[in-house]
Amino acid sequence: MKKDEKKNIPVGQVCNIDNLGRIVIPSLMRKAYHMDKNDAIELIMEDNGILMRKYQPGCIFCGNIRNLTMFKGQLICEECMEEMKK
Repeated sequence: MKKDEKKNIPVGQVCNIDNLGRIVIPSLMRKAYHMDKNDAIELIMEDNGILMRKYQPGCIFCGNIRNLTMFKGQLICEECMEEMKK
């Protein structure tokens, strides 16, 4: 099994889908990517499979995940906030 030399974790692993459609993410992988119980996980369809990553909400306009401000219940980045002021 190949390992990610930076994190010393398996790069790939085969997991079975249970009868309810669930898979278990191996604990070493969860720890390496700081995935904890009840964290939101984003699933993205791609041509050759499904990408799974820890969900990070971003700006509602551009998707940026840095320098966010909550405005009327929505996250907006500094750059888009400046654009709106013009």
